[in-house]
Amino acid sequence: MHRTVETVLESVRQRLLVEPLFFGHGTDNAWDEAVAIVLSVVHLPDREQSLHEQVSDSQMKHIESVVEKRITERVPLPYILGSCQFMGSTFLVDRGVIIPRSPIGYLLRDWEFVTRPEYIASEFRVAKVLDLCCGSGCLGILAAKKFEAAQVKMVDIDPRAVELSHKNIEKHGLSGRVKVLNKDIRDVLSFCGDSEWDLILCNPPYVSALDMEQLPAEYLHEPELALAGGPDGLDLFDSIFEISRRLMSPNGILIGEVGASEASFREKYKAIDLSWPDLYDGGEGVFLLERNALDSHT
Repeated sequence: MHRTVETVLESVRQRLLVEPLFFGHGTDNAWDEAVAIVLSVVHLPDREQSLHEQVSDSQMKHIESVVEKRITERVPLPYILGSCQFMGSTFLVDRGVIIPRSPIGYLLRDWEFVTRPEYIASEFRVAKVLDLCCGSGCLGILAAKKFEAAQVKMVDIDPRAVELSHKNIEKHGLSGRVKVLNKDIRDVLSFCGDSEWDLILCNPPYVSALDMEQLPAEYLHEPELALAGGPDGLDLFDSIFEISRRLMSPNGILIGEVGASEASFREKYKAIDLSWPDLYDGGEGVFLLERNALDSHT
């Protein structure tokens, strides 16, 4: 049967559109998800010329199996494919580890946006990066790519996340500059306390108990350990601020994510001078914090 990528894309899009799916793991609509499915199976780049390529019977069968699994089990697509695209890079994905999607990635990509005077007052260079609650390792790896001379240390409590981070570090050829530790970040002072870190990244579990009860089915495939942040979603932030106060260099900054728990976060930490950048590429609840702003929070 004569099939082109273009015709298959449209048929997959139509199939996804009529189902009660939730998009939010690398795509936010049926067309983009169709593109991710089809191009990953036929191993073609995302460009116009690919639309006219032929799709074989075996490839079509594979595409149909992926679509069926996505629809019937509501599994996020990256878990089915075993990888995802994030900020222009490919990351391996494992079912036991949260899928890369943090809007902190946009800020790393567009670093000149972060360092605008209305957000960050001080000038500094990034030589050492600490990534707390690193998950797949995507943010630490993106930071290592952005700051090509920086040393990066990543930390996660889940051994599955640490194992996947190791694989992604190797995949991106960064074993010489990026290390990952299987530790609880609440103990981080015991093994990172001898250094000053210019940039601390943290995308911790921050989903409140109420929001956990209302998550779409797709999110229930992700590990609760990586999502649930306690009654108000803020269980780890006292520790994160203490780590930052103790470990950041004098001109260092923390970039943290609190997502939909932003309102509770703003109320609890209203005494701290935070910046909230406009996330023009989507997402919510990302803040910037300079080291000197923590002096009022002890």
